[in-house]
Amino acid sequence: MNIHREQKLNTLAECLWDYLRLEQKLQPADCIIVMGSQDLGAVPRAVELLQQGVSDLAVFSGGYGKITQQMWTKTEAETFAQLALNLGMPARQILLETQSSNCGENLMFSMQLLMDKGIKPKRVILVCKPYLERRALATFKQHFPTISVKVTSLQISYRDYMASVIDQEQVIQLMVGDLQRIMLYPAKGWQIPQTVPESVLLAFHTLVSLGFTQQLLVQE
Repeated sequence: MNIHREQKLNTLAECLWDYLRLEQKLQPADCIIVMGSQDLGAVPRAVELLQQGVSDLAVFSGGYGKITQQMWTKTEAETFAQLALNLGMPARQILLETQSSNCGENLMFSMQLLMDKGIKPKRVILVCKPYLERRALATFKQHFPTISVKVTSLQISYRDYMASVIDQEQVIQLMVGDLQRIMLYPAKGWQIPQTVPESVLLAFHTLVSLGFTQQLLVQE
């Protein structure tokens, strides 16, 4: 990637990043749902929250997604949980949900698991990769409107995050796909509707015109 292209892409992608992240102030919760992905950064954030006493229970959620099925021999939930154990999270604080393959299933299956175990949380914290925050929250609010929910992720800047990943353009592809889903999914009843600022729409359409289309849904 040449310097000029890299600078342009970073400017556009950071605009999406700033919108997709929410940086909410957290409060004590009955449980944490850690949403699986190829990004292991959610795990140290979850461990940190439990060590701070924000909650005493974490559901690690995730089977295999499009990316992780090519990366790992264990499910996302199992991979995340093992890392959490290595970082000092006690096994008694962990539940596993290993069947989900997308954001909506992460939440639906995790909540069903909790209910099956007789746990009826009134306050939940979602922990996910940074650029999934807004979509995760919108999905949860659509399906569980009476439950108080907050969302968080690894506390990191866009620049530091991009410096930590191997494939920066893959991250941009994923952010473009997430933003499109924020725009399309409310009509399907899968997320609450949200306003997307014009500056974010412009960045989105510019990235699409530059070829960032791998994660886009085909609109019927």
